[in-house]
Amino acid sequence: DLSADIEILYPETAEEVNNKIPRLEFWTGIYNAGFLRKNNIKFYEYRAQDIESAFRYLCFSRAKNIKIENDLFFILQRVNVQSNTHTWNIHKLNRIKALVYFDLFETTPFEEDKEFLFFSAFNCIKNYAEYSLKNGIEDKADFSVMKKLRAKMENYDYPFIPKKELKRIKGVFFKFTLKNKKFVSPETAVAENLKITNEEAIKRLKEIKIP
Repeated sequence: DLSADIEILYPETAEEVNNKIPRLEFWTGIYNAGFLRKNNIKFYEYRAQDIESAFRYLCFSRAKNIKIENDLFFILQRVNVQSNTHTWNIHKLNRIKALVYFDLFETTPFEEDKEFLFFSAFNCIKNYAEYSLKNGIEDKADFSVMKKLRAKMENYDYPFIPKKELKRIKGVFFKFTLKNKKFVSPETAVAENLKITNEEAIKRLKEIKIP
């Protein structure tokens, strides 16, 4: 019904997300091709993951003008139940965000951005540690990455580095290493509960109201 009012969808609350990635985020932008060439900005890939947020930072940090347009409406719909939005959970996303933002922290030429980029990565590690402390470790590979990344953060001596917090997180990670805590295998019910089923994905798509 094209005469119906446009329905504005907002990101879910923390309770509604339920450990899955929110469906809505700032995903799309229109970029000047000459600007991208002049600044040698390419579509950012870090192990083929989380390319959107990093690409936005590379563009925004070098742009003189940015226009936020709230009056344009478009629909982007992907019918893919195996996509990251459906199969990843917030803990997997924390690892990817931490890797990407720490890489940007190390490579950005703008010193004034260092603190923002560092804490964007640090907060992901902190969230991961807090979750692990309460619920255990889900994935051995994720745990290893976060543990090494936390150690790399200690090598920097900027005044904003939260040394005490980094040591506290080190203690959390050491606890799991010392006790050799069991990891959740991908085949277990716990891991399966963190994924969205094909039926759930179809139900979500049917609930979307297209004006």
